Amino acid sequence: MKHILTILALTSAFTLGAQNPKELINQNPERLAGVFHSYEAPATIADTPAPSGYKPFYVSHYGRHGSRYMTSYKEMDNLCRIFGEAADKGLLTNEGMQLFRDLKQLRETHQDMLGYLTQKGSLEHQGIAHRLYERVPQVFKQKDRREVMAASSTIQRCIQSMANFQMQLKADAPELNISMYTGDRYMHYILKGGSKPFDKARHNATLDSVLHADFNPQRVMSAWFNDTEKASEILSPYKDAHQMCYRLFYEASITQCLDEDIHDIYNYFTDDELFALWECDNMNHYDNMGWSAENDNALENTSTAILRDIIEKADAAVEGNNRAADFRFGHDSGLLPLICLLKLEGMENPVPMAKASKENGAFIFDLMPMGSNLQLIFYRNKNSDILVKILRNERETTIPALKTWSGPYYKWDDLRSYFASLCGYRNLRLLYWNIQNGMWDGQDDNYDRFVAWVSSRNPDICVWCEGQSIYYNGTADYMKPQERYLVDGWKELAARYGHQYVYVGGHRDSYPQVITSRYPIENVERIVGAEPDSVVTHGAGWATMDVFGKKLNIVTLHTWPQKWAYRATDQEASRNANEGDKYRRMEIEYICNHTILTHPDSADEYWMMMGDHNARSRVDNDFYNYPEDDTRFLVHDFILNSTPYVDVIKDRYPKKFISSTHGQSRIDFVYLSPALNKKVVDASIIYDSYTEPVRNPAHVSNFWHPSDHRPIIVDFQL
Repeated sequence: MKHILTILALTSAFTLGAQNPKELINQNPERLAGVFHSYEAPATIADTPAPSGYKPFYVSHYGRHGSRYMTSYKEMDNLCRIFGEAADKGLLTNEGMQLFRDLKQLRETHQDMLGYLTQKGSLEHQGIAHRLYERVPQVFKQKDRREVMAASSTIQRCIQSMANFQMQLKADAPELNISMYTGDRYMHYILKGGSKPFDKARHNATLDSVLHADFNPQRVMSAWFNDTEKASEILSPYKDAHQMCYRLFYEASITQCLDEDIHDIYNYFTDDELFALWECDNMNHYDNMGWSAENDNALENTSTAILRDIIEKADAAVEGNNRAADFRFGHDSGLLPLICLLKLEGMENPVPMAKASKENGAFIFDLMPMGSNLQLIFYRNKNSDILVKILRNERETTIPALKTWSGPYYKWDDLRSYFASLCGYRNLRLLYWNIQNGMWDGQDDNYDRFVAWVSSRNPDICVWCEGQSIYYNGTADYMKPQERYLVDGWKELAARYGHQYVYVGGHRDSYPQVITSRYPIENVERIVGAEPDSVVTHGAGWATMDVFGKKLNIVTLHTWPQKWAYRATDQEASRNANEGDKYRRMEIEYICNHTILTHPDSADEYWMMMGDHNARSRVDNDFYNYPEDDTRFLVHDFILNSTPYVDVIKDRYPKKFISSTHGQSRIDFVYLSPALNKKVVDASIIYDSYTEPVRNPAHVSNFWHPSDHRPIIVDFQL
């Protein structure tokens, strides 16, 4: 490559002390490739020693895939067609013919390899993994933290990058238990869609203006074509020579990523021409993926989803799970928006698109080369104080807007609060769960597994259906009332997962709903219905609490579970008449009439209603395929037609059916008023190893472990 001087190319230390792009490119002309620039690993690991007494225990990582092939033949084919047509018409010079041969070689090299990782990309990720291990070997040698989770984008080059990284890490630390995942489930945070509207016309106009101002194609056109006027007539789909040359430069930039030894197309341009084309390419990518002054953080949804996942997994690690590291493998369109969102050193303020390639701009070859990465290293002392150091492309960095505690080290509480402020991360978490018979499954281990799981989810408010102990361990034999730990023991049990306050709703039998919370709870009404025709069988509750100066109304319920009506004298006839569904319809109307429907402005207030409704919703009928007049819809028809409530799960997953039980039924619901629904940042029915319903092996009654229902978690930013 004639433009490369004597340099320490890919192993040199890379800093941007002098923010002059020409100087930086002269140091290593391969940086002209921008997003296609191969990873520049640090020659040595330079670490500021951690404060005395602090040892690393956890790593959180997001990495772009490594060097790869192009993802489409389209532009290579366009260029080959233009030069092929020019050759057929005798318009190519000798240099033009050589360029045509080089373009065909580039195209042939990509045959059947679109988007795949190259061996260079494999080695990049192996190297990053090995250096991480050498940097913090203690993290990967903890006897109580042997688990590593890696999740990848569904795109093959990311999966290959993940595999190479984890293969090397396993070689360095054979005792680790490494799990690797990919699938649409993980794309919700690795590369979440839903960007803001992007002004493409504005973007293209700026790019075209700078391209025409800074790059003159006259010399290269004369060097490649013996009749530039005739050549200009065959440049379609490019509108002019400027655009054609820019695309040629862009396609040529992939060369350094490839394993094959092919001719360097950069050689057909002068240094000044290359720099002018780089300026356009750099601003193009920065505006598309970054946080230019014009694009209003168009990919904010992507960056905030990643950041929320970082917070959530770090919280679990800090609380004490067995995870040594969480690795995410994605794309530049995920990592660059994240770096911009964090406002890392050098990225404090958005740069106008046209100035991104100027002195002190934003240089993609530094920000987002192949294999680029962001790493958070967590440290702990004997007092369980947590510090975090940020690494960008394996080099220490800071957030100028946030004061460090010591050197580059942040207190996790400070950093977490800063992260949460950026991504709308929840400041309130609701956990609802029907725990079947007062968490019968937890009686034999003093609820240790139950408490550990709840603690790991870190809820602020819990609502438990079936909150009373009923049966002796491992049996369906009724406990004597004086031997029942719950409900009276809830204050003691809740304190074990950090909740000080307990509320028991109204109930007539052994199936109350219980609220526990970090915040004081005030009773409004304990609802049991009215004799003789309006009995609310399992009762309901209406409580309020003040959270961040806002009043929350919380309604809990558990409707009648049977197919026949309550107190039916002829259960078979009642079942055949669908009177169980009709009774539940009466209960829900009674509950709503005594709660949310007493407030005319409830749509603008903060209301939540949740419980085991023992009824299916019409919104899920794409899955059930019941008749339109099916009485099983009566309960939710009333809620959806007569109250302002919004079904939070269906609102978040409108095209999906997600069961809330061991079978294929969704009968557990969390409803929110429209005002509160706007404050939701995440909501999900939980599927994990602990809560997965497992039938009692002895077939005791209809008991499951830990419950026959699944939990629901809703996160709010109030």
